[in-house]
Formats: sequence, C-alpha cells, structure tokens
Amino acid sequence: MQNLKANVQEPCGDLIRLEKYSACNSLSRCAYFRVPNFLETDIAEGAYGELINDARYVRTDRMPNPTGIGLGILKPVDQCLSPNVQKCCDLLTSNEFRSCLAASIGQKLQVAKPPTLFRMEKGDRIVRHDDVLASPSNCISVVLHLSKNWKRQYGGNTVLGYVQRVEEVRPALREYSQHRWVFSTRRSVLSPAFNSLLIIALRKGMAHGVTTVRAHAYRVSIVCLYGREANGPASSNN
Repeated sequence: MQNLKANVQEPCGDLIRLEKYSACNSLSRCAYFRVPNFLETDIAEGAYGELINDARYVRTDRMPNPTGIGLGILKPVDQCLSPNVQKCCDLLTSNEFRSCLAASIGQKLQVAKPPTLFRMEKGDRIVRHDDVLASPSNCISVVLHLSKNWKRQYGGNTVLGYVQRVEEVRPALREYSQHRWVFSTRRSVLSPAFNSLLIIALRKGMAHGVTTVRAHAYRVSIVCLYGREANGPASSNN
C-alpha cells in the first residue's frame, strides 16, 4: 500500500476525546475502552462506502495466490488506497494519534503493524489470539469499526477474555494459529458500532477474537497494532 506514513495536518478524528479516554493509564486498569463517533461523519460514511463498493479492493483469499482464508482481509489491486480510507490510515499512523493513545499505557508507541483493511462476510471469523505470543513488544490493538446497523445476532462480535490456558494445536485449513487460547469465565462480548474506535490492551493472560459472521452483511473495519518504542521502558503487564 502507498502513503501509510501519516502527514496529517487536520486530523479527521476526535483526538481530544481520544486523549481524554486514554488519560490516567486507562489500559493498565481495564482490558479495553471505546470512543464513539470518532471520525468526522462524512469521512466515516465515505470510508464505509469505499470498503464496500470500490472495485480496487479485493479480498486476499480471492486473489490468485490466496492468503488470509476466512479473515476477510482486503488489499487494493493497484496498491493505492481510496481517498477516505487513506485518511483513516493516515490518522491511525500519525504522531498525533500515537501520542494521544500512549497516555493509556504511559509509554511511547510505534506502529507495529500498519493498518489492515477488513471486509468480513458470512462464514468468516477470527480465532482467539493475543498478538503478543510471537511479538512481546505489542501492547495495543486499535479497531476502527465502520459496519453500519450491525446487530449482535449477526455474529462478528469481538470477544475479549482472560486466558485459562494456551494449547498447541495443528491448524485446520481455515485457521492461521498454531495455538488455542482457552478463555476463563471472565470475558466481554462487543458488537461492532459504526464509527467507533475500539482500543484493546494486549498482554499475556488475555486474548481476543471475532465470532463467526452469521448474516449476509459486511463487517468492515480497519485495524492497526502498536508496540512499545524500542528504547521505551518494559511493561510489567506484557
């Protein structure tokens, strides 16, 4: 993808509110928080329409050399993002955004994995994982939800939970993980909300996933992972 490095002069998201939600190291005390109505409405509506209708976006499992089977990952065939999706990705990778987000853990952040575009459809799911087993420096996952009029019964809900144990498994054809995270009874189930920003704490002993989409509806989102800066202090939670 082109131009994922941010150069945001006028942020299209409510960074003041993000900074308020992030204050006081909030992720050191809880597993997640959400910022509703994060983007300017026209940007959110535009990005939603582009991820649904723009012909440049193709699911990676429908490309000549398929990858990400069952995950709903999108790639632009011409390596160029559409205008509103580009603005969203620029925002998520901007210094301003990372600075506001860093207040939630009290550490400086760097982008660990650039924004990934998702258009999940019926039958798609994301198995439980923690994003830290292979990359211990990861500490935050941000999900910009753009699904409209989503209902809990559609499936596609984010499940976050405390882990009872991690088992090694032989992955099935449609899975991508060689481990199975078994939840304890402490978990949360979050349905996608249009134009909301979901911030998830990444640390050992916690995991998250997305339940199977059961409806003929598009679950669209943009996800970005952040890690501690290489010269930053280590966290006792990771």
